[in-house]
Amino acid sequence: EGTTGETMTDKLKFVFVEVAKFNKTEDELTTDLDKWLYMLKNLSDLLVRPAALRDKIFKRIFDVAEISSLDDEDKKKYISNMQTARDTYNQLEYAKKKGREEGREEGMLAGIEKGREEGRMEGRMEGREEGIENRSREIAVNMLRNGLPIQTICACTGLSTEDITKLQNQAQQ
Repeated sequence: EGTTGETMTDKLKFVFVEVAKFNKTEDELTTDLDKWLYMLKNLSDLLVRPAALRDKIFKRIFDVAEISSLDDEDKKKYISNMQTARDTYNQLEYAKKKGREEGREEGMLAGIEKGREEGRMEGRMEGREEGIENRSREIAVNMLRNGLPIQTICACTGLSTEDITKLQNQAQQ
């Protein structure tokens, strides 16, 4: 609201505060606004962070204030140490990322190889089973030609009566 009292926008509100007139003590701080105003007014005089300003946001502000109060040489050392720490962090994160990517690739290759081996084994098993079934049919056909009863052929070959009957019909054609 301006001097006319009309609303400028419902998304933005201006509040003018004269920090110098804020006179609450640390014990009287009840709202976040009180804490902010107290901090703004007294930050340059505070040697220790007050208990009322122990929230996480105030910790960051006090950390920044502490850094800004360093002399030029200490600031340079701090900035250099922070850069080293960030570089180390980034190198570790990059190494972790590359390690995960390589691990995924190795895992995929191992999975492909394992799949191939399983496919080979499955193919061999199917081939053996098919070969055994074909051999059983050949034996059954020979037994039918020699006039053996269907029940005996079933018992010797493991084929069903239906399979033997089909083979018998095929042999007669």
